[in-house]
Amino acid sequence: MNRYAILFSAALALAVAGARAQTVAEAASDAAADAPNAQALLVVPGDGRQGTVKAVRGEVTLVSGQTRRAAVEGGAVRQSDRIVTGAASTVSIALRDGTVVFVSPNSAVELALYRFEPASEDGNVVLSLLKGSLRVVTGLITRATPENAPAKVKVTTPTAVIGVRGTDVVVDANS
Repeated sequence: MNRYAILFSAALALAVAGARAQTVAEAASDAAADAPNAQALLVVPGDGRQGTVKAVRGEVTLVSGQTRRAAVEGGAVRQSDRIVTGAASTVSIALRDGTVVFVSPNSAVELALYRFEPASEDGNVVLSLLKGSLRVVTGLITRATPENAPAKVKVTTPTAVIGVRGTDVVVDANS
């Protein structure tokens, strides 16, 4: 099975396990329907997290500087955290704006930059794919981007920088 099939299978398995990625339209519709609680759907107040681990399969480690901790469902992900997956491991992470990141087996990804302003839906995401592959389903940040503006979501690899304007992208740094 090739790496893309494995990543798609992992994303599908994590989605079935409860890490459902909403489209921008669905997120906007949900927010409009539940306006008083819209920010509560996207922001976890108080602990400075930029994202939340939604589903973990296998051995997944979060590295912050010299500190290593096991990724657990509901756990915080912060800017500069490195997500490292084992050989048969996957993880999905939901960022505050609704962006969902699926990390495949044998991968290392750093949340290099994350900035999101819920009121204006403005912000930036930079993910650094050090090895392996990932899938990103964008959230509210890309919704507020005019067509001629620079991409608000970027994925860097050892050899390239990818600006994401769409809603779903798969990046493989091993090829």
